Amino acid sequence: MEKRPPEANAPHEQLLRTSVFGVALVAGVGSAVVKVWDMFYDNMKERGPIAELRTARKNEMNDVLVKAQTTPLSRSGFVEKTAAIERRFGTKFNSFVKDTLGIESEGLGMIKGTAQRFSALGPYTQRKIVFGTVFSTAVTVGGYMLLNQNADMKQALRRNHEALAKQTAAQDTGRA
Repeated sequence: MEKRPPEANAPHEQLLRTSVFGVALVAGVGSAVVKVWDMFYDNMKERGPIAELRTARKNEMNDVLVKAQTTPLSRSGFVEKTAAIERRFGTKFNSFVKDTLGIESEGLGMIKGTAQRFSALGPYTQRKIVFGTVFSTAVTVGGYMLLNQNADMKQALRRNHEALAKQTAAQDTGRA
């Protein structure tokens, strides 16, 4: 296998570096979206009808577990039953949020719903999300830049060693 010079890998490396940078940015924004939805749910879950929905879900889950103790239940059967309970809860929760608060939860409305949830959170929580997002994205991009710099330094060091080896070889042949 022939060893290629570092410059021959440049297009692939540039694509890889750009991809990693994009992943870092998407991870930061994605974590913010997840935080918005989680914090909105955390703020709402103990209140009124949502607390009642949670209690009903908890009771259904307990019924499944009690039945599993008394009658044999396969893992797939257990998964199907609990997933059905979670789907019903999610549908009821999303309907409640849409009907009473006007906040979207499904389809392309999820994007709009994320902004609506964010604006429904208080300023303290909003700042917490924004700071966390900026911090995590900065750390990710910073880590990317350090790795990128390390790769560039290794390539430069390799080129310098190769140039030095050629210069030394040329000097040795000139003395002989």
